[in-house]
Amino acid sequence: MKRKQTARKSSKRTSKKSAKKVKARDSLVQPAKSVMMAQVDSMVNKACAVTNPFCPAAWGARWPDNSMTRSVGWTGRTFQAHIADANGNIGYMFLPGMHNNGVSPVSPVAEPADFVSAGSAYGDFFTIPSNVVRWRITSWGIKIRSTAPKLTAQGMLRIRLFSPQSFTTLQSVSLETFFADSSFDVPLSRLIEQDVYVLSMPLGTDARLFRPDDFDTVNPIVDRPNAGWQVITMKLSGGTPSIQQLETEVFYNYEFVFADASSSYAFAKPAPRDDPVTRSANAGIFEKIGNFVEGGANIVDRITKSAAVKYLVGGAVGYLTKSPQAALTAGSMVRSIQNGEVN
Repeated sequence: MKRKQTARKSSKRTSKKSAKKVKARDSLVQPAKSVMMAQVDSMVNKACAVTNPFCPAAWGARWPDNSMTRSVGWTGRTFQAHIADANGNIGYMFLPGMHNNGVSPVSPVAEPADFVSAGSAYGDFFTIPSNVVRWRITSWGIKIRSTAPKLTAQGMLRIRLFSPQSFTTLQSVSLETFFADSSFDVPLSRLIEQDVYVLSMPLGTDARLFRPDDFDTVNPIVDRPNAGWQVITMKLSGGTPSIQQLETEVFYNYEFVFADASSSYAFAKPAPRDDPVTRSANAGIFEKIGNFVEGGANIVDRITKSAAVKYLVGGAVGYLTKSPQAALTAGSMVRSIQNGEVN
């Protein structure tokens, strides 16, 4: 009997010691994990701010580099109503630039679409501040929603993205072709339930160059500089004739350089410190999410952040930290984002 009681006491002492060791270990691991989570969360938000144009953090965001150029982050946001022609068709091209951002073809049903004769139809989406001498795009994209009556919505919407070496190639381009960088076809009736978000991707280093004013009233396509971003087109075929079928919400996030003598120059700041992790993550995120996301803005935000976490922790951060905790942190961050716990 005494031996059994002694064994029980010894077992209790051992279990208490084990519990204390686990508690001590957790007291060390949890703070370290919290610090890493906070660091990754900060990097995720920085990466998403220059990738997802619909993210609130993108407003005023600037590209991190060593240019030392004093600039101001500026966001343009506008709505475009699209009315079908007498045959129920809509055609439109969204162009990356500071001026002449959008245009309808001469005939939305013709293939290829004729933009050569549509010079007078070009328009600015925004009223650009005065005294801007240089500009570049940080991120841009569009949100497309159906405004057609739910019971009568009909037709097929075709969305394309192009990477033109020269904008001359866009004077006559098919809005239905599959010889594009990316394509997405969706029945208009499906847009009743959920919007489509389209993200334009940067095309190498050209997208990060500051450019002079691109205003041109003569030939807005041929004479415009290559801004280094994909062009977005859309075409609705077979919609209800002569009524508004679509609405697009357009987001452009710019960096503006103002003339030294202008009052706006006082608000300019040097470019953010060069951040190789953020720059690398920008390309990594696009590789994971592509150009199209269906759903609401919160869905776009979560998908972008999940892609950023998987890329950052699995790649850049995991490499920099050399920490086995990185994989656990990535899983925790992704689950938190999916549950809406990470801002």
